[in-house]
This record gives sequence, structure tokens and C-alpha cells, in this order.
Amino acid sequence: MDDSELRQRDFFKKLCRGEQHLVELKGIIDTYQGSHPYEMRKTVTRKKDVWRMHITEQPRPETALILGDALYNIRASLDYLMGEVCRRRSDATKVYFPTPAIQQRIWEIPQVEGENEERTQMRKNWSLFERAMPSGVLALLKGLEIPKRGPIKGGEFVNHLVALNALANKDRHTRLHVLASGLQGSTVFSKARLANGETLLFGPSDSESELYEDGAIVPMPPGVVDVEIHGTVKVVVPIGAKGVYAALPDAADEIRAYVLSLAAQFVEYLRSDVVPLTHGAPTNEETT
Repeated sequence: MDDSELRQRDFFKKLCRGEQHLVELKGIIDTYQGSHPYEMRKTVTRKKDVWRMHITEQPRPETALILGDALYNIRASLDYLMGEVCRRRSDATKVYFPTPAIQQRIWEIPQVEGENEERTQMRKNWSLFERAMPSGVLALLKGLEIPKRGPIKGGEFVNHLVALNALANKDRHTRLHVLASGLQGSTVFSKARLANGETLLFGPSDSESELYEDGAIVPMPPGVVDVEIHGTVKVVVPIGAKGVYAALPDAADEIRAYVLSLAAQFVEYLRSDVVPLTHGAPTNEETT
């Protein structure tokens, strides 16, 4: 199947819709970051000046809605894909991309008496899935490694399907929580006043590897009377467990790229009877 044919497939068009939302997401985040929504504030603690970095404004609520739209389409593209690779068209509406079953590796777990309802239902769904899918598709899915709890590294997610599933599921019920977690790539300028009234300028001092969280103390020498800080506000979305997050918009684009590369593995199993969107509605003969 050449690229022009692939681009007419509904799963690919659904993925492209998600990509369009990601362009919009990047634009709204760029505008927010460009407004420099942060400042330095001085407080006095035990007669000592303490300088802290504060986020003055959070991302607009629309940011979360746009992210949700993007993730919905990206996640749905995988369900579309399963419907286009199952053996019979009549099964297309019964199958979906089985992330939870792959996480649990349900086919390896023996059924026992008193099994909880959720696992029993997952087992039934997987049995239907096995009957509906070609053996090659099943082999590809069983070969995927999706950690059960989505391991993290430095607080950031490292598994795209775990993140996609968690965020898309949450967005079905409530708005995602997009927030500014702090300031990164910071450059600090400061001005100190000497005892004789003179002022000295310090900086720039770079803290490229450091993330100043909202309210974080920025170390300053005694006598500083003014501080400027410049950097990029880090925008994130929490994922599931407390302390796990994805940085935006990069993480969302990484998820899209991963799904595209994953879908490419199933191309050879796409049914030829799937009617491309541009060909119009199927005839009565085609729907039987």
C-alpha cells in the first residue's frame, strides 16, 4: 500500500485531526510562554531578604480543551485501526485497541473462581478480540510491552500508550489539568546596593538545568535590591499517579509520533474492503 492510499484510510485521517489540534496547542502555549507570566518577589525572613520566583498566571482553560481534543483523536485512531484490520467488517464496531488487556497480559493469567468482575469482563473482551483478529495482528499486540503502572523517570512519563490511555480516559469525564510547573532555562540578573549607596550589577547567571517551581527560593547575595529573572515557563499535564506528568506540547507530539509508528506495523493487515472517506458512503452491497 503506497502513501497516497494510506492517507485515505480513516484511522490515518483521525490521526491527522489530532495533529491539527496539536498545532493549535503549540500556538496557545507559545503565546502563553511569550507573555512571561512570572516575577521575582522579596520577603523578609528572620531579618534576611529572601527572593522567590512566582508564576503570576496559569495557562488559559482552553489549553486543556485543545489537548483533550488532540488526545481523543489520537486515541480514537488506534480504535479505528483495529476496526480496519479485523477479519470481518461486521466485527469493526466491536473491537478497540486493548491497552488494558495488553498491560495485564490477560491471555497469560489463568481464570480462577471468584475472579473480580473487571478481569472477567476483560477476559471476555479479549476472547472476542482473538476471534476477530488475524494471527499476525495478535502477535504484534502481544509483543507490545506496556507497563502496568507507567514507570516514571524524574517525574516524567516514559511510556506513550500508558500516558495516552490515562489522559484520554480522564478527558472523557472532566477537563484535563494543564498547569505551569515552574521556570526552566533561567537567566538571573540582580542589582546590589553597597553601604556607601553605590549599586553593583550581577549577572547574567545561568541555571539551564534547574527548574524553579512556583514559590522557589532563588539564592541571592546579601544587599540585593532588585532581581530580574528570564526563562521559559514549563507547561505540564499530570498523568494518573501523583507526581507523574507530561511536558507540553512536546509530550503530546511524541505520543502522536509513537502512534503513527505503531500503526505502520499493522498496515499489511488492513482489509481491502474498507471504503476510504473520500469515496463517499458505501453502497448497500458494500455494507452487507
